[in-house]
Amino acid sequence: MVKLTATEIADKWRRHAEGAVTDYVKGIEKVTESPTEKASRKQDKMRTNLLKAIDEGKWAKGLKAVSLEEWKESARVKGSANYGTGVRASEGKMAEFMTEVLPHIESGQSIIKAMPDITLNDSKARAVAWIDHMAKFKRSKYK
Repeated sequence: MVKLTATEIADKWRRHAEGAVTDYVKGIEKVTESPTEKASRKQDKMRTNLLKAIDEGKWAKGLKAVSLEEWKESARVKGSANYGTGVRASEGKMAEFMTEVLPHIESGQSIIKAMPDITLNDSKARAVAWIDHMAKFKRSKYK
């Protein structure tokens, strides 16, 4: 039996994955049940397993397994290559969100402008009022 090295396996995986984009898209098109809806029905399982991972230290160990330099390198190489593509693909969602949030922001600004603005305590009250106002914002699709 031929044994491949870890590097050879990783190279083979990359080559095959790069050539499988069409199959990836076809697979997406064949999905008949929303994966997010299906996942939402497993909240109890997620909570149980997440708390178990936290309690056993597995969650923290996993996070600590990546150094700051490794994280920066991945973000520089992978993240920067996909950042613009992701932003372009999400432009419509951003516009949809802004259509909902801008009126809320404007109503909050009206409230803040009507408040006293002389003393430090006035400024603090305005800041708290702004934070409270923005915390009340809820997307219509999440109501």
